[in-house]
Amino acid sequence: MNTNKKIGHMIKIIRIFIGIKQKNLANDLQIKASLLSLYEQGKREPTLRFIVALCNYINIPLSQFFQLVEETDGLDLSKDQHNIIKNINKNLIHLSDVVSPHNVIKN
Repeated sequence: MNTNKKIGHMIKIIRIFIGIKQKNLANDLQIKASLLSLYEQGKREPTLRFIVALCNYINIPLSQFFQLVEETDGLDLSKDQHNIIKNINKNLIHLSDVVSPHNVIKN
């Protein structure tokens, strides 16, 4: 899997894990939903600014995001979604308690 797909995969996993719709996350992070969709599909390389904003949004360090990207490499979201989310849950303790749209980086 190429890097864009790995990162896009993790963006989608996180979005599903926190239970937010694509359009709502895009709005909270101040990007178009169509761009977020391209990121999730690995068809467009996410900017570092976007990844930092996402990490701030879910309150994790950037390094942990990339660690999760590597740990889930090769897993099929449709087949392994439950296990992936369990793995994320172990790494992102109480994520749902710390997610706040107030952590978004403003332009």
